[in-house]
Amino acid sequence: MGDGANGVYRFSDIAGEPMRRLPPIRGYENAPLVSIKEATQPLIPHVPEIEHMIHTIEGNNKKPEHDLTTDESAAIALYSLEWSPRKNSFYIILNNVLRHSKRDALLPPWFKFFKLLLIALSKLPSTGRRTVYREMELDLREHYKRGARIVWRGFSSCTTAADVLEAEKSFGKTDTRNLFAIECDTEKEISQHSFYPNEEERHKKFICN
Repeated sequence: MGDGANGVYRFSDIAGEPMRRLPPIRGYENAPLVSIKEATQPLIPHVPEIEHMIHTIEGNNKKPEHDLTTDESAAIALYSLEWSPRKNSFYIILNNVLRHSKRDALLPPWFKFFKLLLIALSKLPSTGRRTVYREMELDLREHYKRGARIVWRGFSSCTTAADVLEAEKSFGKTDTRNLFAIECDTEKEISQHSFYPNEEERHKKFICN
């Protein structure tokens, strides 16, 4: 399992975003609303150590805010959880599926969790229009033109503090880096439901989707 400091890596998780449109996600809305354990049961073949992850987050937030149930709050905690190796982190596997060209075939096992997570996020208040940041240690200027409309298929984890992305633990300090400044009015602050709730104010995590 990773630690909170490693959470800055999620702010750079955009390299796999497809450059073409994908069909909308349909079917999850018909899934039943179930507990976090039942929602993740179909994911056992797809997410290494998912049962260990659930055991790790259990009891993490016994009195969640924003009228979330403990299972809804646990869905956000699971999304925020860093794992080792990093490629096995839940949010990385989920976003890889959301970005896949054949995601229609891959998503059905995720529907119960997807519904639980989206309901949890819908209960969180939007924090008002603000600028949030993501960064990538690659040259993406060919794909992202200034002022262009961009659609990201995965969940976009962001921070309001650009200096967090300058942390030595975040990147290798290479010369080629892209900073995305995103004007967002639909973001959801997940810090109070994150697996790492005691991070400093400047480390607060937001999801834009």
